[in-house]
Amino acid sequence: MPRVRTRSVEWLLALLALRHGRTVDRSWLAGTLWPDSEESQALHNLRDILVHLRKALGSEGVRVQSPTRDTLTLDLEGAEVDVVRFDRAMKVGEEEALRSAVQVYTGPLLEGCLEEWVFAERASREQACLRALETLADAAEQRQEYAEALALLNRAKGMDALHDSARRGLMRVLAASGDTPAALSSYREYRVLLREEMNVEPDAETVRLYQQIRQQAGQPVQRIAPPPEARPSSASSPASSSPLSGLPHQLTALIGREQEARDIADALSRSRLVTLVGGGGVGKTRLGIEVARDRISHSAQRAAFVELASLSDPALLPTFVASALGIREIASPEPAAPTQALIGWLHTYKDLLVLDNCEHLIEAAALLAQTLLEGCPDLHILATSRQRLGLMGEVVWRVPSLPVPEVETLPVDPMDAVAAALTFPAIRLFVERAASAQMGFQLTRREEVEAVCRICRRLDGIPLAIELAAARVASLTVGDIHARLDQRFRLLTGGSRAALPRQQTLRSLIDWSYDLLNAAEQALLCRLSVFAGGWTLEAAEAVCAGGPVEEWETLDLLSSLIDKSLVVAETSNSNRRYRLLETVRQYARDRLWEDGSEPNWRNRHLAFFLALAEEAKSYLTGANQQQWLERLEMEHDNLRQGLTYCLEEPAESEAGLRLAGSLQLFWLVRGYYSEGREYLAALLAHPSAQERTRARADALNAAGALARDQGDSFAARSLYEESLAIRRELGDRRSIAGSLHNLGQVSHSLMDYRTATLLCEEALQINREIGNRLWESFNLIELGSLAWDQGDYASARSLHEQGLAISRELGNKGVIA
Repeated sequence: MPRVRTRSVEWLLALLALRHGRTVDRSWLAGTLWPDSEESQALHNLRDILVHLRKALGSEGVRVQSPTRDTLTLDLEGAEVDVVRFDRAMKVGEEEALRSAVQVYTGPLLEGCLEEWVFAERASREQACLRALETLADAAEQRQEYAEALALLNRAKGMDALHDSARRGLMRVLAASGDTPAALSSYREYRVLLREEMNVEPDAETVRLYQQIRQQAGQPVQRIAPPPEARPSSASSPASSSPLSGLPHQLTALIGREQEARDIADALSRSRLVTLVGGGGVGKTRLGIEVARDRISHSAQRAAFVELASLSDPALLPTFVASALGIREIASPEPAAPTQALIGWLHTYKDLLVLDNCEHLIEAAALLAQTLLEGCPDLHILATSRQRLGLMGEVVWRVPSLPVPEVETLPVDPMDAVAAALTFPAIRLFVERAASAQMGFQLTRREEVEAVCRICRRLDGIPLAIELAAARVASLTVGDIHARLDQRFRLLTGGSRAALPRQQTLRSLIDWSYDLLNAAEQALLCRLSVFAGGWTLEAAEAVCAGGPVEEWETLDLLSSLIDKSLVVAETSNSNRRYRLLETVRQYARDRLWEDGSEPNWRNRHLAFFLALAEEAKSYLTGANQQQWLERLEMEHDNLRQGLTYCLEEPAESEAGLRLAGSLQLFWLVRGYYSEGREYLAALLAHPSAQERTRARADALNAAGALARDQGDSFAARSLYEESLAIRRELGDRRSIAGSLHNLGQVSHSLMDYRTATLLCEEALQINREIGNRLWESFNLIELGSLAWDQGDYASARSLHEQGLAISRELGNKGVIA
């Protein structure tokens, strides 16, 4: 099929193809394709794209039929459609048919489609293909054609690595073909994957097969090692009889960090200093303890854990660590005596020292770590901090937030949605902690799953924040918790009484980091909260400079905030951008509001992005269109923030009209029709935006263009008429000609040919008088189209030839084509 104008045309064809040979109700199609639109508008859209679909199909367009006024059907008799071939072959069910089906299946159904209706269709075909692959593999295994069976089962594994029956088939065929080590390895790989993805063990049938394969190979069945949290404490080992024996015992299981723990352990085997870096509450301490506990359970090493949060004087650090390790202080006038005592204790053993929360003592902690590593050749140090120690040979491991699913990607069925969500550590953590707060808590309804996903996403996947939110289920529903997250620093309080004070509330956690910043860093952090969706260095320098923040030092200050895990830096396609985690952003925004300076920085933010949009406007019709469209797309959230601010501040209504008017082509080309119309309608209706200015005329024109492209011709005509009236009052002839042309196009679409012709002729006259050759060509082409539709082909040809000549003269390839 030729390339179509919108994805909706493709989705309509797909829906009809999936129901080929059956009549499909037009209302159902319209509601499925445009679920958020009014029924009348959705049906109008359906009629519009139906025309485009038939045109795109060309001579095959007759296959799209209307048995009745309210129904459609697609006749695929004699046509080759892969999904139809697949469904027919699966229905037959014989081996040859199944072989044909899996050959046709080359990937997920409509892989690029994210519409809600596709997920159930896609899942059913995927499950059918998996069943077919297993059936064919079973038949090949029976014939002892193991190579074929392995190929089929490996394909099934690639489609769904957690599919238990396919995994058993793979183990069975590997063993039958004589490759017992590979069969056993496949089981171990599967078990690790299940623990990582779902925190469960293989089912009983798979375990029995594993044991059977081991026994048949003459190997003793080994007991599966318990998970790390179940292993015996290092305190029971002979090597732990010295003061170096204490690792805190956790009351709850570590969730979702299995791979990180393995990777950090590997880093510790290669480097003597590893620093876990990350923002507050991300789980550095807990992960460090788990790594240390796992390390001593697999070796003869000793491990010590020293919590530094309660120490405020850097000079006392060596003494504090010595005391924590149980090393008695020896009277000595030498300042280095505590450090030497530590070296003496640590020198002869292969020890792991965990230094927790180094950020407020960063220089002293770095000096002590370097001294101990130089004096103790077998010592390893695992540090946790919100910024690196900065030593040679240090491996910095940035601890990420927990992954959170996108709500849109969850299956439609509630139970399937629950199962899919629980494969993500953030959701699992919320559910487990919520079950501790309220006996019997579990997710059963899709609305609950969506609410928990949104809670975890808005909390940036930060484990401590998720735990604090989960504790609230004792008094609030998950929906209520999500609704109250705008006041998260009041809501998320009441953590464990045994935790450090800064870990008992979310605000205290970030206070700890904020208080460690100097005045310029604090000022910049707060000002950066006016950005939405990230920013560039250029934007930060323009918006945030002033007071303690000099423009020339913005980069250094940004780098410092990145090192301290308060700002995230990201690189994509050679573009460097920065952003704040949403929790940090809200905290910084509250600080800005408290000191009364927020309006000033939001005004500067608006001024920067208004200038960007107005600059981009002049490039969106030229050779650099793609580059500027991508730049506006990257700043879309900031542009939205600027528009929202203009709606909130009456004094900025004119700026809001200018900004929205400048975004007309961006919204049109990128398909943000409804969003653009909503902003424009709100801005145009604002009481302080009623003055008949150029900005209002431009905004009316933009609203008309968006309405026209959505097929709302009557609304477009009304908006264009008001824009033209203002432009006539202002005497802006170039803009008057533009409005006349736009009104002519709308009148054309309403088949008011006489009005359309008069409007376009007036526009043509003005453009010729002012020498606007580009728009003269547009006027001629529109007049040619009007003549064509009225059957005046000679005039149509003449007008189009005139427009073509000017376009060749200007080198306008799009219009020439």
